[in-house]
Formats: sequence, structure tokens, C-alpha cells
Amino acid sequence: MIDRCRRYWCLSHADQKLFLQCIVLPPLIDLSIRWFGFAKTQRCLARLVAVRSSSPANPDSVTAVVARMVNAAGQYGFWRATCLQRSLLFWWLLRRCGIASDLRIGVRRPDGGFQAHAWVECGGKVLNDSDEVGQRFAAFDHAIMPSRADFTR
Repeated sequence: MIDRCRRYWCLSHADQKLFLQCIVLPPLIDLSIRWFGFAKTQRCLARLVAVRSSSPANPDSVTAVVARMVNAAGQYGFWRATCLQRSLLFWWLLRRCGIASDLRIGVRRPDGGFQAHAWVECGGKVLNDSDEVGQRFAAFDHAIMPSRADFTR
């Protein structure tokens, strides 16, 4: 526990803030999905993001930091978020940083059962999962996106 606290205090102020958001937001996203449904939750998150015309100077670096914080919060936080909650949070945080990404959902039927999985892609590259996730799960034809009208205030 002490080592975790030390690592947190060694982060920059911006990364500390990002990590705290990654700790606090998954339970709120879960409640919103349960109460209002996935589509309404995603539309609400899309409206909370100011539309940016430019991406950061080094989007790969920003993406890596955001992914690291989402994963660390999932590993060390008090809330065990589902892949949908983590991916929706990751998608939203990237949008806040000016990085366009796609929320993808895929399904499979192992041994007659049913499994679904969510992940985030940017330009066809998987950002928060293994590269072969698209081979394990049959992704829907289109990314899961709110309508264009939801991106404006």
C-alpha cells in the first residue's frame, strides 16, 4: 500500500488528477448505464466533451498515459469496472484530450454460450486490449457512436 501511495505522489499533478478521475468515474458510469441505458450514457458523455479541432502534439504519448491510468485504476481502485465501463471511460478521456477514437463491441459464442467485449480503437489500431481482440470477438460493423447532434452543445 505504501508503495502505491509513493507511486501516486511521484506522478505529475495532471496525472494525479487523471488517475483520480479513473477511480471515481467507473462507478458513476455503471450507475448511469444501469439507470439510463448505454446509449443515453454515451450521449451524455459525448456532450460533456468540448469539441476540439486539433489533436495533441504527441497523441501516442497521451493515449499511453490515459491507458496506463485507466488500467491502474482498474487494478488498484475499489471498483472492478467491466470492459464496457473501462472502454467507455477510456473513449471519453481520449475525446477530452482531442484524440478521436472508436468504441468497439464484439461478440462470440464459445461452447454454445454468449460473450460480449468492448474495446477502443483509433485508426483501426486497438488501444486498450490485445491486437487480436478483433479475431477473438466478431465486432459490430460500425463503431458504437452517439449521433453527430450529440457532439454539439
